[in-house]
Amino acid sequence: MSIIPRIALLMTGDEIMNGDTIDTNSSFFCQELSQIGLKVEQIITCGDNLNLMVKTINQIANWADILIMNGGLGPTEDDYTYQALALATKQKLIINKIAEKSLHDWLKKRGFSNNKANLKQVYLPEKAKPIINKLGSAPGALVKLSDCSIYCTPGVSSEMFAMWRDTIKKQICDTVNINEGLTLKLRSFGLGESLLQMAIAKAGISSNQHYQLGFRANFPYVDCKLTALSSAKHTILKQAGSKLKKVLADYYVSDNEQELEKLLLNYLLANKQTISVAESVSGGMLSSLLTKFSGASSVFRYGIVCYSNEAKQKLLQIPPEIINQYGAISKQTAQQMLSGIVNISKPDYALVTTGFAGPKDPASQIGKVFIGCYSKINGSFIRECQFSGDRKRIKSLASHTALDCIRRVIFNLPQNPAYSFDRSNMIKELK
Repeated sequence: MSIIPRIALLMTGDEIMNGDTIDTNSSFFCQELSQIGLKVEQIITCGDNLNLMVKTINQIANWADILIMNGGLGPTEDDYTYQALALATKQKLIINKIAEKSLHDWLKKRGFSNNKANLKQVYLPEKAKPIINKLGSAPGALVKLSDCSIYCTPGVSSEMFAMWRDTIKKQICDTVNINEGLTLKLRSFGLGESLLQMAIAKAGISSNQHYQLGFRANFPYVDCKLTALSSAKHTILKQAGSKLKKVLADYYVSDNEQELEKLLLNYLLANKQTISVAESVSGGMLSSLLTKFSGASSVFRYGIVCYSNEAKQKLLQIPPEIINQYGAISKQTAQQMLSGIVNISKPDYALVTTGFAGPKDPASQIGKVFIGCYSKINGSFIRECQFSGDRKRIKSLASHTALDCIRRVIFNLPQNPAYSFDRSNMIKELK
């Protein structure tokens, strides 16, 4: 096998070709392989056509070092993967004893009886090495064709995920001498991909013989990834990571793609502190983010969605004259919302949102959002933002920007940063 293996994916099934099923499994494989410094060169989707599958397997095996096949391992008559591999490798299909025992144990545990259809799943090419499926009845397998290692995986995503993480990933890493820990992922919030890339290039950070640099826009974040090209370069990778964090400055959020809401939850739990929110424009999205992970009940006190003016007045005790004079979407109303939720719930931190999400609002006002942030120690402030995009995007930006406001307060970072997506305070250059 070459030092950096050439990899292909073969996704099978009429359900994909007919549009009945969206292929998310290939995306999973690409992301997982990328995290260990490997790249998929080709993805082919093939229907349940035995002759076409045999032809495609042979074509890929002529150039690829690794082929990952997905789907077609089940008990039905249109599950052709092992039959196709037997024809491509010129091997007989035989009952694999290890696979048979695994199937027997799986059926017995669930009170099912074996039958001819189930037994079809354990007929593997005679030289195949079975890969146990801990969550399902269909075993995977490793089959060799010329110099190509072919991994067969089930189409059911949960079964495929487990098989990859328990067995296949380690086998590939061992085969090509990859250390799984030699990848650094840094998450940023508030920066555009092109602006970030220019700043990093200006700092002299780029792919070289020691590591590979990559970017991924993962709304509302931009992720940077450094992957060492050999285990001997671990120190160099850490040095590059430290240099990259300096470039990201206060826009750096976390390592390993940790989300803002998880970062904040961990901090609040560790410090036994609480947070409450009152939402208008975000419509409950902010509360949903803050309660996304286990443990939130210990820190999340109140979540109030006060969409109407009546709700703002009743639930948060906002004087009607404030709304009448300044409007529901105003700095003054946001400040009153903040005072209301703090008075009601007595939290350590609080957030509020109010704004125009569109599309029926006045065009000049769509995307105008006020975010209120409170800290028991540092007091409160209101940030005015001007977002763009559709309703869903504006709600998401309002919610995540609110979380970033609290992050900046907690970690003593600049509290009124320019963002690439905020037209009222847009960043033009990362210094």
